[in-house]
Amino acid sequence: MNPYAVLNLEKDESYTDDQIKEAYRKALLQFHPDKRKDIQPGRYSVDQIREAFQILASEEGRENFYKNSEIDRAQYYSVVDLSEFDELEDGSYYYPCRCGELGGYVVTEENLENEESVIPCLGCSLTIQVAYEVVETDGSQQ
Repeated sequence: MNPYAVLNLEKDESYTDDQIKEAYRKALLQFHPDKRKDIQPGRYSVDQIREAFQILASEEGRENFYKNSEIDRAQYYSVVDLSEFDELEDGSYYYPCRCGELGGYVVTEENLENEESVIPCLGCSLTIQVAYEVVETDGSQQ
């Protein structure tokens, strides 16, 4: 699990404790099942949000995350074509992970815009590489 992704923070940025707390509160409101009945499968659980906050809430936790970063040492589970993903109502794409119901891969519009192809599972340390074509606004393909 990437705690920065769970709290919707950029990994390479430096944040104050107050900014991390605010991101934690926003994530809880966004993904808490009592607050939102329309949460899609594969989104973050309250437990994952709490765990992410515990990691990032202290300088020691952040240092340990960087030392043992799962994303840096993760192995690809497989390469999956974006056409195999289910399109969600919010415009993102979902693909289930073998780890079960809490896990899954979500590709957002931001991932596509930034041409990110390595996507971590929301529930475990597996990652996949997503294969897709980038189409320029003028209609040409890369």
